Amino acid sequence: MFLKTRKTVIVRARAVIFLSVLFSALPVFAAWVQVPLRTAAMRDAGMAGGEGMQMIWGMSYAPSNPDVIYLCIDTSQVWKSVDAGKTWEMKNNGFLANGGVSLAVSPTDENLVFVAGSNHNTTVSEAEGIYRTTNGGENWEIVKATKFYRTENMKGGTNFDFTSGGRIYAGTHCDGILRSDDNGSSWTALSISTGAMVLDIKVDPSDPARVYFASEKGFFVLYDSGTGVSAAASGSGLPVCDVSSSVPRAIAVNRSDPRIIYVSAGGYGIYKSTDGGATFVPKNKGLTATLANGKQTTCCAISPVDPQRLYVSFYLTGVRQPYYSSDGGENWVKPASIDLANLTGDLHGTNDSGAYWGTPIAAHPLLANVSLARGTGSGVPILTTDGGATWAYSGDGFCGGRAGAGNTSFGWDVNNPARFVIFLIDYGPMLTNDGGQTFRTLSIPRYSGAMTTPAGALEPVAGSLKIVTAVGGWDKQVIAVTDNGGETWT
Repeated sequence: MFLKTRKTVIVRARAVIFLSVLFSALPVFAAWVQVPLRTAAMRDAGMAGGEGMQMIWGMSYAPSNPDVIYLCIDTSQVWKSVDAGKTWEMKNNGFLANGGVSLAVSPTDENLVFVAGSNHNTTVSEAEGIYRTTNGGENWEIVKATKFYRTENMKGGTNFDFTSGGRIYAGTHCDGILRSDDNGSSWTALSISTGAMVLDIKVDPSDPARVYFASEKGFFVLYDSGTGVSAAASGSGLPVCDVSSSVPRAIAVNRSDPRIIYVSAGGYGIYKSTDGGATFVPKNKGLTATLANGKQTTCCAISPVDPQRLYVSFYLTGVRQPYYSSDGGENWVKPASIDLANLTGDLHGTNDSGAYWGTPIAAHPLLANVSLARGTGSGVPILTTDGGATWAYSGDGFCGGRAGAGNTSFGWDVNNPARFVIFLIDYGPMLTNDGGQTFRTLSIPRYSGAMTTPAGALEPVAGSLKIVTAVGGWDKQVIAVTDNGGETWT
């Protein structure tokens, strides 16, 4: 979003909100600054604020420099932190797709990153495919055109992995498995039939010719000798594949003992192999109650430092997550708290309720008890320093609130220039009374199963608290009115 003058509003449905300095008394806005939708609690804690408000589909530390972290978002492309997640900056120059479904960072080069760029729909677009940056996100180029879908309840894995020798494997949604031997400049399609979307791919750290992948058809082991390629269905003991509940979503390999492999299997939970993926047994102690409520495991991760430390998240659930294990998956524990300080609470409920979508998890390359994940509420990154027991807000500068596509996405109080409302897609109206210094969510009624407000207005009468907005889903809304500043609605 952008402000051009005091009276003319140009709104762009982009994922980053930029506002001119609304609280300036200058007659012309001479500069543009990023204004995150900060809560009062963030302000009081001395934080710049950040709200995200969309889905983080992929995140990864740079193994060669853990201060560098990358995120890819469903609607706002790629973000980067150079201070271990304290602050974030958008890095999208040349990235033409709407967002990304996963990413991977080279184990030896913090500036070499690959992202599976996607527009999340069924239409094929030239903007979709494998994106690469060689300069830390300053510029992106598409190095392989291929379609990536929004995989919904099958989300969980990563579409790329590296061998120790620099070879890169990519699991695609339409073109099977690809290999690159030149840092992604060219790709070779491997002559195997996956017959389905590849959802995760992992190289055996002890044998670069051995690759594991999960697809809609099950768990497979691929052998790439350099002169020939073969793939075989594996994973005896895993549930029979059913795209609605039991497709293997994600793979986690114990780097200290690569015979130990974990797979998240949707509604059937977590499975463990101790023989390189030949056989699996369920490991769901502590997860069974959540699974019994119809929730599906999605992302799983393992600490490269302490292979007993594991994490798992769930799809479409409000439970506090990710769960963690400190004993190799024998027992799973729900985190004690997420954002205990409730820094994001005024944006969209309390972060401590847990993530709604399955959250990706990035384990720190060097510190056993440190990991990043996606929080709930506003969808900002959250950080644990105690192995998953507690998680704290870690999203300063990470923005993503999406306004509707029109000038009525802003509602102005014509009698009070410090008071206005931004009407957001997916999240509802956000009110500021201090010229954009802080914001809070106005609790609107749900309609048509969603809570989106693409347009609205404030009554232009001095002292009036009446606000009118369109409430509902993405293609169907009704008019809602409040006479008391958003406390109650009709």
